[in-house]
Amino acid sequence: DIPVLVAGLAALARYSMLAPPEHPVHAIGRQDWKATRGRRRIDEVYEPDAEAQEIEVWSYRPALLAADNQVDPLSLFLSLRDNRDERVEAALEAMMKALPW
Repeated sequence: DIPVLVAGLAALARYSMLAPPEHPVHAIGRQDWKATRGRRRIDEVYEPDAEAQEIEVWSYRPALLAADNQVDPLSLFLSLRDNRDERVEAALEAMMKALPW
């Protein structure tokens, strides 16, 4: 199996009231991605495909900080902070306010 975690808008939907995206979004560390590409055939798709998944390749292994099979809130915030969709911005803000710091 590919060592991936729920990430991106799919993870933000779990942390907030945001609706989940049409396709699953997962994060994988760079080293795991290289190993996975060497073992499995992975096709890039450029047109809508009902079975497609979005894979984010992170510079570090997201599993180091993960819980419940999804990326941690701070890493998620950093990965989406440049998204200018008002709904995403509001969901990120609410998620960060809910953190116990």
